[in-house]
Amino acid sequence: MVSAIFALCDEYVSRYAALDPLYAAGRGIAGDFGAVTDLGPEGIAARAQLVHDTLHTLETLTAAGALSGADRLAADHLRERLTAERDWHALDEPLRLLNAVYGPLRVISGNVEEARPAVEDAADWERTLARLAAVPVMLASWRAALALGLERGLPAARRQAVETALRADRLAGAPGVHARLLAEYGDGPLAVPLAKAAEAAHAGYAELAGYLRDEYAPRATERDGVGARRYAVASRLALGADVDLLEAYDWAWAELHAVEAELASEAARVTGGSRDVDAAIARVVIDIGLHLDLPVPEPDAARHGPQWTFEVARDVLATRGRCVPHRLDTEVVRYCGRPGQATAYKLGERAWLAAREEARAREGAAFDLRRWHRDALDLGPIGLGLLPEALRTPALRTPAPRTSAPDSLGR
Repeated sequence: MVSAIFALCDEYVSRYAALDPLYAAGRGIAGDFGAVTDLGPEGIAARAQLVHDTLHTLETLTAAGALSGADRLAADHLRERLTAERDWHALDEPLRLLNAVYGPLRVISGNVEEARPAVEDAADWERTLARLAAVPVMLASWRAALALGLERGLPAARRQAVETALRADRLAGAPGVHARLLAEYGDGPLAVPLAKAAEAAHAGYAELAGYLRDEYAPRATERDGVGARRYAVASRLALGADVDLLEAYDWAWAELHAVEAELASEAARVTGGSRDVDAAIARVVIDIGLHLDLPVPEPDAARHGPQWTFEVARDVLATRGRCVPHRLDTEVVRYCGRPGQATAYKLGERAWLAAREEARAREGAAFDLRRWHRDALDLGPIGLGLLPEALRTPALRTPAPRTSAPDSLGR
């Protein structure tokens, strides 16, 4: 029997999927949730209300009595995710949601391409048609949210607007991103509606590009970073923990220096094998430094410049992260447009290794690495803030009951 806490998790995921079919499709949630996510003010308000209502129900359930270990862990995870989501909405982030690399434009266009049937199936092609027809509707609702953001003095960064416009132009450009889908379908009974829907989708991309370039970008902010308040919430969404960002910034610089020193002393053995390590550490200093507008420390300031800018971030990624030249702009645009995400790998690794060493010190000779990894993985998807306590507390490591909901509630 599913507990009340896990039933609430199931209910939240199902209700959220109904309000956001893009979310449902991207996470493989079974069910017919339609094809249109309302990205406009009304849809945003409905999703924010669901978060508020679920948090209220969660507090009622947890106050009602003792919880099992699995229930306690699930409740803590749900609370942490929803609290971060609530704070994200409180900052009106959906009204300035412009992430050129992994934002709504990519999700909307990709949602159509991912729906292409692997085999000839009439029902699958009907779903594909529905998703294709939903494109201009969702683009229009997203545009309405961005316009409201401008009215309220909440602009996104100009760079994100310009880059998104360029990408929308590419999607719309002849023959259009969805032309291949039409060719694959051929001259079946849905050929005409598919062609009309593709034409409308391509026109929608072109209209969005024009709006972002001609109307939005002139009113957008020149600042690429989001500032301390917004970044704290974005970091929480990415990591599942409230991290001391200044400490993490200093740590990442020290770590970068240490890796470079190792490269210098053992170049023959290490060079060529640590590119990803360098890049992961460089992402942390870039992401935190750029968004918090921190000074570049000495002696690195003499090499790159005293303060973070897009150009300084590009230089650090090229020379210290050893990023290939053709990826530089895309990578830094991504960090600017999705604050906090670029730190997740390296800060997550740091938290994982710290928890492992704590267990090793606590258990001494009884420590078993394979068992520790199994216990950690059995916890399922939880944020870094919950990980150490969950690993210290055997009762919390009880495998959770299976539910029909996806494991992760994260965005």
